[in-house]
Amino acid sequence: MTELCSDRLKVWKFPAVVNESVSPVNSIALLVYFVMSFSMFTSPAAVDAVQVWLSYGFQDVDHSASGLTASERELAERLTSNPRRRSFEMGRRLGKRAVQEFTEPSGIDAERVEILSEDPAAITSRPVICEDGTPVDLKISITHLDQTVAVAVADGEHVIGIDLARIQRPSSAFRDIWMKTHEQYQVSQSEDVALTATMNWSAREAAFKATGIDSHFRPAHWSVAFEGDRATCFYRGQQQPVQLSFYRIHQEMLLTVAGDGTDVTFRTR
Repeated sequence: MTELCSDRLKVWKFPAVVNESVSPVNSIALLVYFVMSFSMFTSPAAVDAVQVWLSYGFQDVDHSASGLTASERELAERLTSNPRRRSFEMGRRLGKRAVQEFTEPSGIDAERVEILSEDPAAITSRPVICEDGTPVDLKISITHLDQTVAVAVADGEHVIGIDLARIQRPSSAFRDIWMKTHEQYQVSQSEDVALTATMNWSAREAAFKATGIDSHFRPAHWSVAFEGDRATCFYRGQQQPVQLSFYRIHQEMLLTVAGDGTDVTFRTR
């Protein structure tokens, strides 16, 4: 891996595409932030900023679902996998703290916050923030991978979607099934195939959460194009109005944030 810049900014190069069709190979740059320490992000959030909370490792966390309401516990109990249930519970607990801190100085007490599902009948669905059982005008997005959980909170006027993904090289079968020709080309021609492929997939999930399009994530309906210093998401060929940022949490994990360009402040548990 090449040396990181002093401002922890890593530049990766991709062949250009225009309108999802492959054009001649030109050097372009997409910015990926390599997060070595979150101390640089812990200043108080600006007005209308998006806060992203990260929690590393929860093997020592109480798994009794303490701190969750009856409705939240009911959602958790629908998950048959114990690790999946634990990460769900951790995401809810972290989300409550994030909401409380996001709404300071007035604040919403974490004990009054419920993070329920957009579709109560679904096993998994987009989360909704409620206070004393009533939805509030805040947006939340939750993602988890292994022992890491991330929660993003934003004012209701903004859009936000986040996704954690393990950086890994895709198989040829995976590329053939899930990537369009121009996406396969950009991945194969990039300086880091594993990172580029992971960014492609993670951007789809983050954009799905941010846009609210469709009730379930259908990856075949999404595609991604890298051009210049931008990554653009398309849903069924239609460009989506979200801006994408990529943060490399460590060598093997990527966090993708899809939003409307609002500043992001990182906090850690």
